[in-house]
Amino acid sequence: MQPESHELGANRLPTVLLRHDTPDGAYHYDWMIARDHDGPLITLRLDANTVERFPMELDAVELPDHRRRYLDFEGDIGGGRGVVARVGSGEIRGLNEGLGSLRFDVHWDDAWIEVIAARLESAAWRISAAPRSPMPGALANR
Repeated sequence: MQPESHELGANRLPTVLLRHDTPDGAYHYDWMIARDHDGPLITLRLDANTVERFPMELDAVELPDHRRRYLDFEGDIGGGRGVVARVGSGEIRGLNEGLGSLRFDVHWDDAWIEVIAARLESAAWRISAAPRSPMPGALANR
């Protein structure tokens, strides 16, 4: 099976939500967000599935940036760290990364979601996400 292409165009960037099952039987979600077309991924650890319910507010923990291979990867991540499975993938538009803040629109399935994330302290973040009206040209650019 060929990995899917993540060449989305100049103003669209890939994102993926992975369920990470750890060896102790616990799990969390890793949300990976591309900030450009070839660099590492912004990575946030979540306790909730951000693809399934909106509006929402939730806390997240910033993890070190991850390699782009996780946009397509599923399976055992090695080193006794557990297994990841894709829950959702989508695209990001309008990424604005400031000092202690992120703001962007994400397209999951058939919905556009406005996301605002603010650093609370150190690696702790608060994410607010709510549906938005269809974005102009969204269907034309699919």
